[in-house]
Amino acid sequence: MLVAAAAAPPYAGLPDEAVVLEEQVLPVWAHRDRALVLWVIGPADKPLHGRTLLDETDASPEEDYDYTCPEQTTGHFYRAPARVSLVDTAGKRVLNTVRVQLSARDEYDVPFRIRPGYPYAVSGPLVKGAGKPHILSLKDFNGDGKALEFAFYVMESCNGPLTMVMGYSERRDQVMIYEFLLQDKAAERQATPQTWMYRFTAHKPIGTMHWQYDEWYNSGAHEEWDFRYIPERETFVGSTVITSGSTNLRGRQKKR
Repeated sequence: MLVAAAAAPPYAGLPDEAVVLEEQVLPVWAHRDRALVLWVIGPADKPLHGRTLLDETDASPEEDYDYTCPEQTTGHFYRAPARVSLVDTAGKRVLNTVRVQLSARDEYDVPFRIRPGYPYAVSGPLVKGAGKPHILSLKDFNGDGKALEFAFYVMESCNGPLTMVMGYSERRDQVMIYEFLLQDKAAERQATPQTWMYRFTAHKPIGTMHWQYDEWYNSGAHEEWDFRYIPERETFVGSTVITSGSTNLRGRQKKR
């Protein structure tokens, strides 16, 4: 699929190369005249073209092969610098913008056609078993009772997707990336904020804004998570205990 930038950006503050992929109006009770816009920076000299992990020309029909684990969060995608902006729909201007990226490299694989049944919500119509994902689908991911968050996913392996939660901050009137400040109980060093968490949205809180769960990985590693969302800080804060695969193996051997 080829997509070119619009003749003129729909909102002041978007660059000329901006290709808008999705727009989500915020509920009036959160703020009137506000919307979220997902966009990518397209090539300056040619249209943006889609690709798959198996076929970089985007020519493979969706039903021709089974998804690998990484494809469960990419499907057919655009690989480009990706952004989410909060816009003033009345004033037609950008209020603030955040980047979508997994590493220091400024790019992200944004799916534009993917099968339902995986992390991204897909509502019809489906063509050859796949449809357009609703990436900016608003949910209550921080447990405050307000559906103002959405998530990006990266399936690096079959352990489950890395998840980055973004959302609208009523207090700041901005779109923001939520950070997790989790202290490793086995480490003496200060906890470092992280923006990507394994399988976070797959777990329900055990109490109001309180999550506690375990994760086991194919390597044998085991992680225990216990954290809460702190509304005043708009941050998830808590602790983690990480046990390596080799340690778990030795423990099982001793029990025999």
